[in-house]
Amino acid sequence: MQAVSSALNQDATQVMGPLFGTAKAAPLTEAEAEFSVNVIKHLFENHLVLEFHVTNTLPGVALTELSVNVGQVSASTGYYSVYGSIPWVPNAKNKIECNESGVTYVVLQKNATTIQAKIDAGEIGGPHELLCLPDTLSASMKFNQLEDGDDIGFPDELELENVAIEKSDFVVPHALPHGRVKQVFDSLETPDNPGTTRKLVLDPGFKSLSEAVEGVIRTLNMEACDGTATASEAKSAHELWLSGLFANSAQKSNVVVKALIGVDVKNQRILLQMNARCKDPAVAEAVANFI
Repeated sequence: MQAVSSALNQDATQVMGPLFGTAKAAPLTEAEAEFSVNVIKHLFENHLVLEFHVTNTLPGVALTELSVNVGQVSASTGYYSVYGSIPWVPNAKNKIECNESGVTYVVLQKNATTIQAKIDAGEIGGPHELLCLPDTLSASMKFNQLEDGDDIGFPDELELENVAIEKSDFVVPHALPHGRVKQVFDSLETPDNPGTTRKLVLDPGFKSLSEAVEGVIRTLNMEACDGTATASEAKSAHELWLSGLFANSAQKSNVVVKALIGVDVKNQRILLQMNARCKDPAVAEAVANFI
């Protein structure tokens, strides 16, 4: 966050508070694109920092004056607005040559007015939804393109894939020692906090038990424990145990999920019963509603 602090002319933590968590990198271009772009999302209480990594793979071409702009699209919820943009800080050569990378940032801020309006309209169902607000934003990369022997170049712009802020971005997979997950799960239950239980039919796109298990792990973005990541196709049901850290504070909250996934042969569907537990009941409810 040093680059963010420099651009803001003050310690980033004074503006945004402590870092809650960092989501894994997500590609915004095709693998074979001339310019490869990935985004990493850094989560704060009321802000979100988008860190864009741009790699130039085009021989004989260099980039300068690099920046990324984001904006609203039809799928946007309006939960976030741009607080500030931080263009690429030039290197010693003042250009990004082939097989080199540059980094640029966009700082988002939660839109309190929009959020309150959606709460008043009943579109936000409870405190658990406020913990992991999703959104979809457009993104475009602006740069000056230099070809060999050209010191001036020409301005250009590249439309990127939309930046998806997903609920699962707020969870970090967290491995537990073998044999510990059930103990942790039991320890998180109290008479006043039994966790959140849901029963539902999974997406019909899952054609097998193993596909459904992989899909649940991917959707919740949690670590499968005690060797439960793989289901046996010889069986009609599977017990999946998951562990993660929820980025709702600087300390994060440990959340554990027990998921029973079974094939309903008669109705040709796959069923899920899951129980999510956390010391913070809002976190358990949030994770249980990822699916």
